[in-house]
Amino acid sequence: MLRIVALAVFVLVLARVWRVNPLAAANAQFGEHLGWGLVVTASTIVSTYWLWQLARSILDQSALGPPISIAHGDEGQQAIATRLQTVAPVLRNFLFVALVTVATLVCFASLNVNITPILAGAGVIGIALGFGSQTLVRDIISGVFFLSEDAFRIGEYIQVGTTRGTVEGIAIRSVRLRHHRGPVHTLPFGEIKQLTNYSRDWIIMKLDFLPAFGTDLQKVRKLVKKVGEELSEHPSLGPALLDRVKSQGVRRMEPTGVVVGIKFMATPGSEVYLLRREIYQRLLDVFEKNGIEFAKPQVLVASAKANSSASDTAAAAAWERTADPRRVVPQP
Repeated sequence: MLRIVALAVFVLVLARVWRVNPLAAANAQFGEHLGWGLVVTASTIVSTYWLWQLARSILDQSALGPPISIAHGDEGQQAIATRLQTVAPVLRNFLFVALVTVATLVCFASLNVNITPILAGAGVIGIALGFGSQTLVRDIISGVFFLSEDAFRIGEYIQVGTTRGTVEGIAIRSVRLRHHRGPVHTLPFGEIKQLTNYSRDWIIMKLDFLPAFGTDLQKVRKLVKKVGEELSEHPSLGPALLDRVKSQGVRRMEPTGVVVGIKFMATPGSEVYLLRREIYQRLLDVFEKNGIEFAKPQVLVASAKANSSASDTAAAAAWERTADPRRVVPQP
């Protein structure tokens, strides 16, 4: 912009030194109306360029924030875009189209081109497109409301129906999601009926483990509390914990043991899954050190006293044939 201003000042100073009137020269060369129209057209183009650069600079500075580095593993992300960082690309596109459209109409008008038919034709074309592209209009309007309500941002993990992923990009009519396994989903805004955002404010994670019958549950509770205190002091995982790790006691009974629950609150993101993995590993180690065993499936076989009845002898023979089909058991 400064280079353009310097160039314009240089041309005007040079014309003054040479005693040349640029407007009079343009009128003499192209005619008064055309020469003035060319001057207005050039001024409009320069002014539009200035406005565009200024608006883009303001949007970029306002949306300045941490770099958005999205992690595709563990269903999480490293950084969440601010609301303005999410809306800025859409605003930039709308502003660019509006400036170019207005500047084009002003340039045509300055060149004595009747823009009334252009406006009327644009209105007719707009009505036709509105009737013929109802889905497109619905997508655009729905996207405007989703962005104005701050339903999601770039870098957040969301789910729409059966589709879920990290928001990688937002266009005028659609949103692009990256699944944590790699595939990219493009969803039109008009098709979004219900949206679930997993990356806002906090998340509660519940874990289950199955100790054997006869386990001292008070001892288990103390060990869980100890593991939670150790995690709170962890240099990298501790800040992600918003509340301490709690034991919820027995949740239900299983045939092999009792189900004990654990709950913790943390900031959304990949740290939640790292915390879950770390809790499971630490509980496994501390239970092993304190002699607490997890439940194992067991099969109990009960047999009555042997007697000499014919039915018991036949049953024993059948059992031996089943255990070893090659063995021939003599019939009684």
